[in-house]
Amino acid sequence: AHTLGRGRVRLGLVTQAWGVLDNVDIQTRSALFLVGAPNLSTKVTAVQTPPFDLALRAGVWTVDLSRFDTAGDLSLRVLPVGWTGSLTLSDRVSVHLGTTWDVLHAEGAFTVEELITGLATTTGAEVDPAVLEVIDEFDGQGELVAAADLVLTRNLLGAELRFNRRDSLVLFIDAATTLQGTLRAGYRVEQADTGGTTAEIGTAARLRVPLRDAVSAIGSLSWQFSWERTRLRVGLPLPLGGNAALALPQAVSLYWVLGGPRGAAADPATD
Repeated sequence: AHTLGRGRVRLGLVTQAWGVLDNVDIQTRSALFLVGAPNLSTKVTAVQTPPFDLALRAGVWTVDLSRFDTAGDLSLRVLPVGWTGSLTLSDRVSVHLGTTWDVLHAEGAFTVEELITGLATTTGAEVDPAVLEVIDEFDGQGELVAAADLVLTRNLLGAELRFNRRDSLVLFIDAATTLQGTLRAGYRVEQADTGGTTAEIGTAARLRVPLRDAVSAIGSLSWQFSWERTRLRVGLPLPLGGNAALALPQAVSLYWVLGGPRGAAADPATD
């Protein structure tokens, strides 16, 4: 829940942040820009007391999946919002708890031929040209459409054990608990000879999937070195059932804290 402080800058290989005010940070992950996913988030420490801090978080990132080798025109927007609380139990031990709600909106439109070709490419099958000719006659009339509005709830746990000013042991767990929202799919037909009249035929369904039984969590255990301006974290993902690759940026990181007074920054190891 801690922030960098006014005028501080965090320069990392993945994440960069700027302390706008003593209790407000703006953050971006420049690595996502390289894959066409612009993003920006902010953190505001709303409660600041000696043993306990509480921060609110919000952000946005988007990605146009059609720039990759996928069928059709697909886009994804994610709005992560949540809170984090940090409790200092002693000079050596602190814990961090929080909840994040990832509000996802995905939509796309693709032709039947694109869908068939995409499936064939994925499965390695060959599509008979005669089949594509038949599809093309039907395909000119419209396109398949799909959209999803989902909320993924994640609970966060972090703990830090400090041995001295430089060395600390850091535990981080990010566990998805619930996925809920609405799915829509159908077929869109546009008639040019009737002035561009558009009709959509399809169905929608609401879903709520508890994820507690199917363990969907990532975690890491790392050793962190905190020098005057440099932070180096070296560790390994924990076998919690989720995709271990997603935990690598948390388990291993390197960043520099610039600006402000010299000495160790107040940013938490579990940030």
